[in-house]
Amino acid sequence: MFKRVSALLFLLPALAQAAPAQDVDISIGSVGKFCSDQFGFFEIRFENKSNDWVKLEAGNVQLDSDAANANVEMVLGERLKYWNEAQELSNREGNVMSLLGIGALALIGQQNSSPVGELAKLSAGVGATIKTVSGIQDAYRGQLVPEGHLMHGSFIVPPAMAIKRWVLLYSPNGRSNEYVKNIGLSIKQNGKKLERSLPIRIGNGQPSPICGWQASIIPQDLLPKCKNAWDTNCKQ
Repeated sequence: MFKRVSALLFLLPALAQAAPAQDVDISIGSVGKFCSDQFGFFEIRFENKSNDWVKLEAGNVQLDSDAANANVEMVLGERLKYWNEAQELSNREGNVMSLLGIGALALIGQQNSSPVGELAKLSAGVGATIKTVSGIQDAYRGQLVPEGHLMHGSFIVPPAMAIKRWVLLYSPNGRSNEYVKNIGLSIKQNGKKLERSLPIRIGNGQPSPICGWQASIIPQDLLPKCKNAWDTNCKQ
């Protein structure tokens, strides 16, 4: 038994080996049935094209502008739990988190033994802008999201395989008209910092037909041309 355990411990350092940055392909897509004008649900796919096990850890998310970072929220903590409950009611497709295979949300916001500052507010259901999230220490982020969330913590991608992580964004359309075209992602690959800009729109920024996030604040120059006089969300 001792020999077997010793062998396993010997292998642990080899789980996350140093693969070149170009061997990890990162892409993003939206999940239409979980999107609305106010909410954008996105899955980030990490594909390991190397022969090594690659350890990744998400750092921060940045949007197109400082104004967008200060107004668009990343849904965390209690708000994420209640969004899930409301989504279940509106879609009638069962529990969203269960459908995605990313765990339950019941304990979110209740795991903090002595939460302080922004962490305490998020646990109580206060919104978190992208700017606010960047100030939360990595060690605390896992207490605000379930496993499978982009901010939950580090993960390892097996050789020649892919893993997905997800994130839910909220845009208070009307109070803020910061139309988002790209999501910037800062990650660490085996301890080395990498940055990627991931487009969430099509063409020059036109909205994706799959996800209706921010449909009410699309800039006029990006609206498609109307085919009929009664068409909406288009320009005549």
